[in-house]
Amino acid sequence: MEMNNLYHGLLKQIAIEKSNNLKKALLVFPLTTIIAIGIITKIPKSDDSSSADKIPLMPSQNSGTGLSENVQSAVAAGETVSEDEWNSFKKEADKKILVTQDLINGCRSELQGQNQETSSDLAKKVKECEAKLDFEKKRLDAFAKNKVNWDVFETGFNNEMAVLVKDLKALAAENR
Repeated sequence: MEMNNLYHGLLKQIAIEKSNNLKKALLVFPLTTIIAIGIITKIPKSDDSSSADKIPLMPSQNSGTGLSENVQSAVAAGETVSEDEWNSFKKEADKKILVTQDLINGCRSELQGQNQETSSDLAKKVKECEAKLDFEKKRLDAFAKNKVNWDVFETGFNNEMAVLVKDLKALAAENR
């Protein structure tokens, strides 16, 4: 009998919490709508001539964003890449991706001969490296669709791939 009362008490408390959550949602939605409308109506139109009211689209170089001046200038300039340079880079990037995938496959083959404890740690590290490689592949595909900020992308991609290859080589050497 006591368990039954406890069960019903818990059900009542859950129902009250759901009711409170619904009340909160019903209050939050109109408030966020009002705030969004307020923000949208205060965005300056492109034909406004007063520069004091305009919202800056890019942070100034002295704003303390932590970005280097090279990155900020590249983003501001929207540097693009020529088709020849892009095709050459894409071929090199594809080679780097294949080499990296081969290193991952080599680490996976090493998993077969290891004990359970060692192999789980190695498997975790290999999965992390594979996730990084997948991210870089997606990053390369995304850049191919919108080739802006070339210098930033090229440097970042090459650095990330170099770090990934170095990590995989160290992982392979560590587990031999």
